[in-house]
Amino acid sequence: MGIVDGSEPCPPKFIPAPSDKTLPEVLNPEYTLWEKKDQCILSWFIATVTAQIIAAKHQHKYDLTIAHCEELTNFWSNDVGLLQHLPCLGVLKIRDCSKLVSLVAKDVEVPSKLREIKIENCKVLESLPNAMMYNSAHLQEICIGYCPSLMHFAIGQLPPILKWLKIWSCKNMLILVDDINSCGSNISLLEYLDISSCPSLKSLTSSGELPATLKDLKIWDCEKLESIAKSFHHNSSLELIDIWSCENLKSLPMGMHNLNHLDQIYIWGCPNLVSFLDGGLLPANLRELTIFKCKKMQALPNCIHNVTSLQRLKIQGCLGIVAFPTNLTFLSIHDMAFNEPFFELELHKLSSLKQLEIDGGSSHLVSLSGMIMPSSLTSLKIKHFPILKYLSSKDFQFLTSLEELWIERCINLTSFPEDGLPPLLLQLCIFYCPLLKELCKKDQGQEWFKIARIPFIKIDGRFIYEPEEENH
Repeated sequence: MGIVDGSEPCPPKFIPAPSDKTLPEVLNPEYTLWEKKDQCILSWFIATVTAQIIAAKHQHKYDLTIAHCEELTNFWSNDVGLLQHLPCLGVLKIRDCSKLVSLVAKDVEVPSKLREIKIENCKVLESLPNAMMYNSAHLQEICIGYCPSLMHFAIGQLPPILKWLKIWSCKNMLILVDDINSCGSNISLLEYLDISSCPSLKSLTSSGELPATLKDLKIWDCEKLESIAKSFHHNSSLELIDIWSCENLKSLPMGMHNLNHLDQIYIWGCPNLVSFLDGGLLPANLRELTIFKCKKMQALPNCIHNVTSLQRLKIQGCLGIVAFPTNLTFLSIHDMAFNEPFFELELHKLSSLKQLEIDGGSSHLVSLSGMIMPSSLTSLKIKHFPILKYLSSKDFQFLTSLEELWIERCINLTSFPEDGLPPLLLQLCIFYCPLLKELCKKDQGQEWFKIARIPFIKIDGRFIYEPEEENH
């Protein structure tokens, strides 16, 4: 009982690395053991202490963390009065309680000041209390992770004032909110929804509706997700849509073009996504768009060149481009058909463009001749052109503001322009270009004289002005 009477104080959580004081601190094994003992005592305390003692002891708002309580099955019940007598409990964190089935044995009132719940690695947790879902007056944030027995988050509706919901690695969750038979008003104040690594998730809500107050929608690694929502017609507050690795998703909801506050769209690794609905129209105030590794999407949304607010665009394999938006400052193009029709897109007219990245994939271009780039460029990255042999003066003739040049995996590239690279160039990075690497050896290579004046040069991650390592 040394922990209770103070004779066994908590040891330091971290200790210096034993062999080298310059290394990061490591977790103290004595602290880990002490914490497990402490949590066991807490579990016993929860099961036995009286409500009168709790009410007298805790008069101020505080946080409670419960971990490694192997025998704990629930916290709230009418028989064992504890947490309902903690009116000032603000944050409840529960982790590594392997037998926790529910937060309640019966429906009882939750602590009135509870504003945040985080539950992690409770393998048999099946549900959250209805009292919390419908009657909580302060609960604004819930995070749940690694709870494989949880098949849904809520039935009926979300907690009424919940603003932040994050769920991750709940492998058997089928639906977020089953609200198809809800008789309530379904009022929700949710602003941030983040779901990741839930491989069984098929839909977010059974009604197909999302909270009207939602601002950020993030869905990652939900391979069976079929639908996000029926439409976005009531989601005018959305500012961010971020969808990664949802392999079964085929389309996005209708009404996206009416989302006047939508600032960023990221869609990555959705191979069955065919197109945008609404005729491919985009929101008028969209600032950033990424469409990447969506192999069935063969064309960009219609009229993308008319979205004058768009500043950053990253695309892969989308054909049928008529023109790019004129106000772009960043453009990244991957696996395009770099041929005559592409060169006719007149990149040089993008007068605000600062950063350009072109990734050729399997392109068979020997040179970039014909691709006239804008004089506003300060950064240019050229990647994956396996047949590219040379860079000509014509390629760089207008790049008077260029400060950074990055060349990667151009395995047959052997030469820079005859009259050198742009005069303001400050950084040159070369990766996995074996022929060019040999020709750019300091004071020896055939191309060295063309780059010798550049102050920062890296080849395969090594700063070229570093002394050569001695061979022993």
